[in-house]
Amino acid sequence: ALLYDTKAAHKRTWQWFYLGLSIGGLLPVADPVQFLRSLSDLMLEYENETESKQHIKPLFQARPKQGADRPSFMETGVYAYLETPELPFEPDYCHTFQALCDVLISMYGKFVNNTEGVCTQAFLDGVIKVDARIKKIIILVQKDLDSLAKSEIKAEMASLLLQ
Repeated sequence: ALLYDTKAAHKRTWQWFYLGLSIGGLLPVADPVQFLRSLSDLMLEYENETESKQHIKPLFQARPKQGADRPSFMETGVYAYLETPELPFEPDYCHTFQALCDVLISMYGKFVNNTEGVCTQAFLDGVIKVDARIKKIIILVQKDLDSLAKSEIKAEMASLLLQ
């Protein structure tokens, strides 16, 4: 339970909530190339949101119309794809991560099922870049779980040695 009660875990839960909500908003985009372009821009916005030392949200958020070619965050400084709504409650760590995984399954499913005719080398390179960014998130969870397991094993071993 120590894993879930830290300030970092609370921050990460909000970040996962924002990412899952934002990817879910892109899932209806039918064109695989536009979906990948929008997803790539979303991941850039997400990285800006999570890696900035000062947590400054953009003043405006513009939700793009489906299929619309929007200027990127790097050009405007305005989030076009990352949704960051406020909630009247704190999202749950486990439920939020599970929901994010469900959205990621749907996202990867779009790449597997709907890419006939657009599967060029450039498209595959784009998918690999998005996948690398998603792996960073999964690796953080893996490290947290490894750390938790090690501390629990140490505590159990210490209790056995005291008996």
